[in-house]
Amino acid sequence: MLWPGVQVNTDEGETTTVVKRKLSVSSSGDADQLRVDGLSANQTHKKTLKLLTKKEPAFTLGQLKAAVPPHCFVRSIPRSLMYLAIDLAEALLAFVMVLYLDGLTKDNVALNWATWIFYWAYQGVNWTGIWVLAHECGHGAFTPYEWLNDLIGFPLHTLLYVPYFSWKYSHSKHHHYTNNLKMDEPFVPATVHTPSEKARALRENRTFLTAVTNYVVYPIIMLLFGWPLYLAINASGPPKPRLTSHFDPSAHIFDKKNKMKIVLSDIGLVAWTLVLYKLVEIYGLGLMVSLYLPPLLITNCFLVSITYLQHNHVDIPHYNNEEWTWLRGALCTVDRSLGWYLDYKTHHIVDTHVAHHVFSHLPFYHAQEASVHLAKRLGDYHMEEKRGFLHFVKSFFTTNGECVQVAGENGVMWFLRHEIEQNTH
Repeated sequence: MLWPGVQVNTDEGETTTVVKRKLSVSSSGDADQLRVDGLSANQTHKKTLKLLTKKEPAFTLGQLKAAVPPHCFVRSIPRSLMYLAIDLAEALLAFVMVLYLDGLTKDNVALNWATWIFYWAYQGVNWTGIWVLAHECGHGAFTPYEWLNDLIGFPLHTLLYVPYFSWKYSHSKHHHYTNNLKMDEPFVPATVHTPSEKARALRENRTFLTAVTNYVVYPIIMLLFGWPLYLAINASGPPKPRLTSHFDPSAHIFDKKNKMKIVLSDIGLVAWTLVLYKLVEIYGLGLMVSLYLPPLLITNCFLVSITYLQHNHVDIPHYNNEEWTWLRGALCTVDRSLGWYLDYKTHHIVDTHVAHHVFSHLPFYHAQEASVHLAKRLGDYHMEEKRGFLHFVKSFFTTNGECVQVAGENGVMWFLRHEIEQNTH
């Protein structure tokens, strides 16, 4: 399987000069032949896969941190609050503008619909940025103080119907156990254990009905319902001994010491629901639904697609408990791109995600600079596929279709599609 759009970083001698190698279509006339600065893309691709299969990378976390300038780890309260103020101001401005323009366009149905559609899309992006900032609070990357992070992150996530503390603790498990088939959260693929199971899976994956389900139906269900289902019943998480919910303080994914904070998350959501109910009584159901629900659905779509594509690619492995290590899991991450504007609006959570997984306390406004230095040290371990928003959308559907079950030997598990492609080269 060739990885179109990937950029591979390679150390050259002792100076560790990095050469950015971009895949491009060969001018030889063979549209399927990709080359990387004179090397076959498949050769470079195989080198990266070999590195991912190794027991442990040839560097330590301390060495990676030493490669990043120290100031990149400094968290500035004024700077963080500035970004939050900008996002909140833009969200408030969008509220005011859509209500004003709605009054001006009442007599023109087409223009009125266009106004609201633009508002939904723009506000959905705004709220995604605010969601990311609350996510930074959960990581302790927004300010140096946990109490202040929680004080800011809790109301922000609650307004977006996220149980802040519940998600904070489950998300920390994801960062601690990335691509561990038993412990990661969420988007854990099914494992095919025996040759007969593998043959059956490969056979079923070739049917038209399965293709439509995997490439179209399931991705759409994920976008619309994936986030609330994950919160409610841990959908897409690893197998659990009993039903697991982010709203259940006794769920085994939480430590007992954090039980009261899970309760606080639930109380926050109930309180916000009551506020929305009162707003509906005052302003009417139609207006409140129009202002709140479509942007929230768009935010959830961004959330699901972003988190899914950060660690799922046909050429990224998963590991069992014996082979998994924290650093191996953290490096199973892809830097992608939504395009320059959406990358900016979402605080670069997509295009600098490798750095975020290696250093989760790294403030987002230093992530781009840190990523440059980190990529130099990672070399061929650095995964990158940045081809803009349309390619990102396409990748969400194709990756869902290709990355369904994993199988492998010696505890290193690859998606079945990867194995098919490898056998064709």
